[in-house]
Amino acid sequence: MTRGLCAGLPYGVQDIMWGPETVNDAGRQRTLTAAAQVLCEMCPIRSSCLADAIGSDDQHGVFGGLRVKARRQLARLADAAGVRLDGGERARAAFVAWLDAHPEAIEQARRMHAQARRAERGHKTAPLSGLSQTVAFTASCHAMGTTTATLAVAYALARAGRNVRVTDTDPAAPLLSWHARAVEQGHTPPFTVSPHVTSQSGDGDEWNLVDVPAGAGVCAPLRAATMAVVVTRDTEDCLRAACGMSHLLAIPSSVLVTGAGPEAAAHAHAWLDERRQPRTVASIGDDMAFDRMLECGDVPPADAGAAALAGELHALFHTRTH
Repeated sequence: MTRGLCAGLPYGVQDIMWGPETVNDAGRQRTLTAAAQVLCEMCPIRSSCLADAIGSDDQHGVFGGLRVKARRQLARLADAAGVRLDGGERARAAFVAWLDAHPEAIEQARRMHAQARRAERGHKTAPLSGLSQTVAFTASCHAMGTTTATLAVAYALARAGRNVRVTDTDPAAPLLSWHARAVEQGHTPPFTVSPHVTSQSGDGDEWNLVDVPAGAGVCAPLRAATMAVVVTRDTEDCLRAACGMSHLLAIPSSVLVTGAGPEAAAHAHAWLDERRQPRTVASIGDDMAFDRMLECGDVPPADAGAAALAGELHALFHTRTH
């Protein structure tokens, strides 16, 4: 039977590194716990260790590199994916298989826990402040409007005086085709469109909006982004799928509702709030004739929803502690 890396250490050392905080010096305790978490990341039975700790509702110590509150976040992510630990061996095996297939969920749980701690302490600093302004627009399934949302927000940012780049990673290249048609018609788009994500330092006010094909999973463009906007329709099935995708991403994410009128959007937002799912305040309606716009190379009109989302994104990357 495979043993955990911690099994080779004396019990006293295990208690100090993975157990309750017993070292009087807080700095030394943090160092020891950080070392324990590194060992957990390399451990061959990490998924099983987390399954046992979550299944038994262990309230103390570090298991699988996560503290108890982060383990609860991981359990919520698994539950959102339809995997629930109920104490049975079959449920445990299903959880281990799910976690082995989605190891990024561990880092997502850690990020969610860290953000919750910041909120509890009253920190007002946006977690993305000073980071590269690379935002990926994606969805769990097709026909959600990722391309049109990318284009609308790009124009909204440009109209607000921001320096914008757009990356089209869809093999069908809808944004690259739109850009060529726009130029043919004599329009001058206020941003470039390319098929490759460009690296940014986070300095200045340069934005890179990335259109990621629906159903692409956790692909390279998503891993290169600083945050993701998961685009969805207002039906419960679509909202549930968007939540599942958002939970599995290893970067901060927020759900954007598109194609809905004011009442339907409000209902969808209430559904997301009830489940404590991070979402945008803005929504983008269906009244902009996006399909024709893409086909003809037309410039999108100034849209209140897109402008509101552009403002949200700018605030997220530029808010500082007062």
